[in-house]
Amino acid sequence: MMTKRTKCVLAVLWCVGVCGAWGQQVASSWNVDDTNITIFTPAITDTVRLFVISDTHLFLADEREEPYKEYSNRMSKAYNTTKHFKTGEATDPMRQLQASMEKARQFRADAIVHMGDLLSFPSECGVEWSRGVLDASGIAWYYISGNHDWHYEGMEGSEESLRGEWTVKRLSALYRGHSPLAYAVDVKGVKLLLIDDSINGMLPWQVDFFNREVADGKPSMLFMHVPLAAAGRTSRGYTIGSHEWGAAIDHNYAIRRPQWPSDGHQQADYDFRDAVVQAGKDNLLAVCCGHVHVQTCSYLATVPMFTVRDNASGGFYCVTLVPQR
Repeated sequence: MMTKRTKCVLAVLWCVGVCGAWGQQVASSWNVDDTNITIFTPAITDTVRLFVISDTHLFLADEREEPYKEYSNRMSKAYNTTKHFKTGEATDPMRQLQASMEKARQFRADAIVHMGDLLSFPSECGVEWSRGVLDASGIAWYYISGNHDWHYEGMEGSEESLRGEWTVKRLSALYRGHSPLAYAVDVKGVKLLLIDDSINGMLPWQVDFFNREVADGKPSMLFMHVPLAAAGRTSRGYTIGSHEWGAAIDHNYAIRRPQWPSDGHQQADYDFRDAVVQAGKDNLLAVCCGHVHVQTCSYLATVPMFTVRDNASGGFYCVTLVPQR
């Protein structure tokens, strides 16, 4: 027979358990309606609107590109004409980046996030033109590189060394003082983490950066180009932390880059995915990626990971973070 004290203790424990479960449910509550993502969380006090795009694949070039034409030739023709994902009408990357800025203004976005492959190759003309369009939006914007932004196909060198070289030579203006490989910004109390995984892998210090940034408990969102490994998704696209990724599934390297390593990922890639999963149990609200050119949603344990359609075909997300009272 339970005493009155025992009953009271059990009642308190039941309430704590229910409230804790409910709080976790509210913190991770979200819905998707076409190109609109709404995330509800009690961790914020003001609505935050983020306009999210990736894979614009601009092919702009001028006479400064002449010395590099042998390396940019294939990608300079890859996205010259595209079909709009909704209407099927012919369009092009330049038109869609400009149209996206108008959508961002109509959405009243607090910030624009571009998750890479803004360019199809590191053209000076492309950097100058795209920065002009982004600046003209009048909205704060942030960029992280994709695997094409810094890449001249067939140029000698490792992906890591080529990324380092051409990020400095061509892409620096797009970061506006932020570190090219990992940085954090605050937008109305939400921490945006932008991390470059465009070599299909992570560096150990990037794992440390992520863990340090999420340790303060602030509501956060992670933006990367290449998606993390997820159940039911191909390891050729959803790469980071995949045990299947490596030379055995790399069929396109000959025309593009060095072959993926036969021993697959380094430990940092698995550590990073594990860190994201852990942060999703606490204060990481969502992960957003590009690269695969399709709109998907996957779960990494408790945290949702969204991929966006290519912006070359008009793709975008309007992400609204709503205070949950």
